[in-house]
Amino acid sequence: MSALERLVEQGAVTVPQRLLMQLENLSINMLVGWYRSGELDSVVVGGRQRRVFLASYLALLRRRQLGVVRPEAERLAAIENYERSLLTEGSANAARARRGISPETRAKGRRKPVALKVPRRSLFPQPTPRGRARRSSPSKPVTVAKDSTTLA
Repeated sequence: MSALERLVEQGAVTVPQRLLMQLENLSINMLVGWYRSGELDSVVVGGRQRRVFLASYLALLRRRQLGVVRPEAERLAAIENYERSLLTEGSANAARARRGISPETRAKGRRKPVALKVPRRSLFPQPTPRGRARRSSPSKPVTVAKDSTTLA
């Protein structure tokens, strides 16, 4: 007995989209194609998780085996329900809130160059730069070039 048949036997009405993908070896593109064409019914629970109706999935498999087309009224209703379940204004706001983006924290326009230069954080005190930086390494002593004379 397959895992999908066990779910139906236990009385499950819906199954999470990702679980169905794992059990039936389906891709997300295939499922979304079925949602958009009205072949498969699904619902979004809690504004985040998409669940697939098992009866709709089993009916899809049966229709594919028999070569039968889904009735037009059912197909149009499934398309309309899928489009309604996509991100609406309320769920888009909730998604932004989960990411911590609010109208106050959102960047407006171009940022000033000063705002982009954030000083590095360090646990150790950093020396303050004085004047022009030295070109030689601080570990090497500065040497003075001496004029050399050649002896004949």
